[in-house]
Amino acid sequence: MQCPRGRVNTEAGAEALRRWLRQERQAWMDAMRHDPLLPSSLLPDDYAGRRAWEVRLEMMREAGERMRGYKMS
Repeated sequence: MQCPRGRVNTEAGAEALRRWLRQERQAWMDAMRHDPLLPSSLLPDDYAGRRAWEVRLEMMREAGERMRGYKMS
């Protein structure tokens, strides 16, 4: 599922973002169950997990920005 874009200013938009966040969290937890983030000294040189974590954090920051200011009616 693609992350909803734009500022959240309706309940439908907020629900779409909440649904995406739930799905994203479940996907991340599934990935971590199979491939935990190990100490750097144990990782192969081409390991992409750290970069995936950085991208995830940025997406969560962006999602938070889109939700900021939304008031449920």
